[in-house]
Amino acid sequence: STARSRGLRNLGATCYMNATIQQLYNICELREKVLKIDFNLKHQNKKSSKKLKKSSKKNKYYFDYKEERDWIQEFQYLFAQLSFYPSKSIDTLPFVSKWTGWDGELINPREQQDAVEFLQMILERLDERVKGLTSMFQGQIIHTLVGRKVQYSNTLVENFLTLSLEVKNHQ
Repeated sequence: STARSRGLRNLGATCYMNATIQQLYNICELREKVLKIDFNLKHQNKKSSKKLKKSSKKNKYYFDYKEERDWIQEFQYLFAQLSFYPSKSIDTLPFVSKWTGWDGELINPREQQDAVEFLQMILERLDERVKGLTSMFQGQIIHTLVGRKVQYSNTLVENFLTLSLEVKNHQ
């Protein structure tokens, strides 16, 4: 194989996010679907062009991503970089600068978060934006309650995207 491994730069405490993104990227079916998402650019804000701005550091420039793309486009771009970027590490700042927590506020990249919560959130948001994209992760749990001394049976079907498992003898 000619594939090269690339890492995602940690922006302080984004290892939970980086590890999750890398795991999602390594699921071939999801990677192909994410890379094939077609964003209709004519619906984007006309003012949303990348602006090259001068940094406070001497002769250093950076792109202002504030209005350029939303989180899902930055997510797709991360996947493209993981596939084709010539460097061994990828800057996650453009994605992180668009990602919000459950409260709708931008996340603080220096604050540790839970990887399972991030996975649940990104799967839900991916499915909201591209229906059916995360169907490969969906499963069902069937709960059945049966009476011992009375004739009673009740079945409840619950859909899930993530499943918590107890590890025996783990303390």
